[in-house]
Amino acid sequence: MKMGKTSLIVFLAFFLVFTISVNAEDIFDCQTLDEEHTIYRLQNDILNSNESICMDIQANNIILDCQNHLIEGSGSGIAIFINENIHPQINRIMIKNCVITGWGDGIYMNNVRNVLVKNSDISFNSQNGIKVLYAENVFIKHNEINNNTSGGLYLSSSSNNHIIGNGIGNSNRGIYLSSSNFNTIDNNKLNNHIRGIYIRIGSNNIIRNNKIINNNPYGIYMIDDDGEDNQIYNNFFNNMINVGLDLDEDYTNYWNTTLQTGPNIIHGPYLGGNYWSKPDGTGFSQICPDLDDNGICDTAYVIDASCEVNIDYLPLTLIETPFNAIITNPIEGSTITSSSTQLEVTTNEDAICEYALARFIQYNGSSGQIEPYIPQNMSVTGGTFHQQLITGLENTINNATQSEGYSINIECIDYSGNSNEDSVEFYVELIHDEK
Repeated sequence: MKMGKTSLIVFLAFFLVFTISVNAEDIFDCQTLDEEHTIYRLQNDILNSNESICMDIQANNIILDCQNHLIEGSGSGIAIFINENIHPQINRIMIKNCVITGWGDGIYMNNVRNVLVKNSDISFNSQNGIKVLYAENVFIKHNEINNNTSGGLYLSSSSNNHIIGNGIGNSNRGIYLSSSNFNTIDNNKLNNHIRGIYIRIGSNNIIRNNKIINNNPYGIYMIDDDGEDNQIYNNFFNNMINVGLDLDEDYTNYWNTTLQTGPNIIHGPYLGGNYWSKPDGTGFSQICPDLDDNGICDTAYVIDASCEVNIDYLPLTLIETPFNAIITNPIEGSTITSSSTQLEVTTNEDAICEYALARFIQYNGSSGQIEPYIPQNMSVTGGTFHQQLITGLENTINNATQSEGYSINIECIDYSGNSNEDSVEFYVELIHDEK
């Protein structure tokens, strides 16, 4: 999940401009933002606006901080507009903490560079959440972009942009790249689209560390005769059709990185390719053999049989770890000097546990049970740490040939139905005050 070194330097240089002394201006309604080196702070919600453009950014070095206020349209128009074709040389813009809904396009930017959009909710717009044309070095980070009819994020003829850490859901297309190259799509969640990521003419893009799930039918869809050399690795796929390819058979994309130490997207030990699952459990990563238990399938995955140059040579798979449950307190063979003790159980997966307690008398090393086991639910359970206070412990025997103790049996069941048991025996010696 690391940003490229050059991109990081550019981003930091871009961000440092905002540490320079700037003006601050409170705003209360839709307006033109045209004062350089100014932080505009929205002081209230804007409701049901009929403006065709609400916030029109027309100068360099501007921050728009909506302070989590709502900018609501009436079904069309643009909430925030940046267009260098109309206002030349717009550069270094930050938009943050905005709630944008009810517009055609939430944010529209054309022919811009060095723009940061972060920590905003851009949802329920009739066209796109964010539309980006002819742009470079735009960072779209840590936003919620949901329920926009046409698409969450639209990039056309744009290069060297970074889409990082966003939640993008419930649109026709999650992310649409058209004639766009050298962009990075990293650590996003894309769910419930017709196409999670749609690439129409795009090369040398990096798509990694994303969860691309519950899209119907396509997780990624690539079309036309110039979609090649994209690097797509360490993503979690779970869709009806994970990849749809409509490419010339000679165009190659790379579906894995070199094998290296992880962790990977499914918490396995190695980075390699992608995790390929399907809702019905028949995805390649769900059924492939992994005889050496290294979390990499033993065979490569051909993405599309009609386009055999697109292959994941290192598809990820889950390492099967047996479910286990261990009593960590009381310790086997220990002696309790109180009438209560804390039963503690640790499991390696979320589970539900129950316990049963029985008292026994030991005769010269041989135990005889004198109370039945009665299973009971533990009072703290449901995760990986389980706890129950055991009370009413006693000892009634005091001679050299007999001792008295308790046996605890536990049984835990994980959410896949696997069960595991453990048991311990411990002794009780209550200390009574002499009178």
